[in-house]
Amino acid sequence: MTAVAAAHATVITVEDPAEVAAGAEFVLTVRVSCPAGCDLSGIPIELMGPDNATATLPPAYPLHPPLQGEGKGRSSAAEGGPGWGGGEAEYAEAPLPPPGPLTRSDLHPAGGGEEGSEGAADIAVARRIALKAPLRVGEHVWRVSCATHKTSGWHHDASLLRVPVRVRPHETSLAVWAIPSPVVTSRPFAIKVGAKSAAGCDLTGMPIAVRDAAGTMLAGGVLGDTPWPGTSSLYWAELTLIAPAEAGMFSWSVEFAAADLALPHQGSSSRFSIAIVDPPEHRLTIKVVEQEAASPVENAQVRLGAYRATTDGSGLAQLMVPKGAYDLDVWKSGYDAPTASIVIDADLAVEIVMVPMPEENPDTAWQM
Repeated sequence: MTAVAAAHATVITVEDPAEVAAGAEFVLTVRVSCPAGCDLSGIPIELMGPDNATATLPPAYPLHPPLQGEGKGRSSAAEGGPGWGGGEAEYAEAPLPPPGPLTRSDLHPAGGGEEGSEGAADIAVARRIALKAPLRVGEHVWRVSCATHKTSGWHHDASLLRVPVRVRPHETSLAVWAIPSPVVTSRPFAIKVGAKSAAGCDLTGMPIAVRDAAGTMLAGGVLGDTPWPGTSSLYWAELTLIAPAEAGMFSWSVEFAAADLALPHQGSSSRFSIAIVDPPEHRLTIKVVEQEAASPVENAQVRLGAYRATTDGSGLAQLMVPKGAYDLDVWKSGYDAPTASIVIDADLAVEIVMVPMPEENPDTAWQM
């Protein structure tokens, strides 16, 4: 009775991305090896995509390890139509699998050891396959397989490896700018809003909206066909809103659903705050001077609650405000001024004296 030689195992390992964006290109690196050290570089690999389309990767025969100055290997182009791409073979030792049935967790790059004849080397030639992710979001599975074959005088078992890849939507980001402050109750005002695709997609005509804290839509519009100057893909629109009838600080949000784009996108939301004030009743005139010379201080920043102003060349700034009690702060680099508490029940003029502050000597600590 003739003894039947045991077949060697065929081990397929894949370096795959756990997650890719919809429609994006990515690369699978496939290695086929024999634990006994047989050279399986001449074995064709079959790849089946999530749509059940198949392609056969032709063999990659290593004639010798690459010498200095030589390329890492020959290119291996897949047959089966666009989207499969090709890959460059490189020479590297693949890990020896543990004994017993193989699972995906066994196929890590670390490890070593031998199986079969003493000194046998495990030869695994990397074949890089350029692929394109489906447009549908979710988990998709590619299947890499080798048929039963005879190599180096030994029969080798067939092998199949499932390669799950999660496909995610592209991200979007939002910007809100040109927000007036403050805004008078019940009056119209405009802001600018913009949206950008992480994939640089054209967002012309896509809807965008502003909602209050309760989710009620306050304004809506569509993005224009020209990106904001200085940007490559920030599509924007100007939206007009009506201020609430009550004064206070309000937190609203800009929302972009990102629906119906050619590539799936994740919608986004961005919050912003806006100060709403009662109608102005009185004029406040602020004069800012330097303490020692009594000279006007230009470009000092004036802050009165939600109101802002900057002094001119005469050190003057004016604000129209409703009656009430306020804290008045004035700031400019190199000067100091205390906060002034004022009550406005008629037109008012105040003078703020700023004290010059000497520049700190950066070497002081070393001179002590």
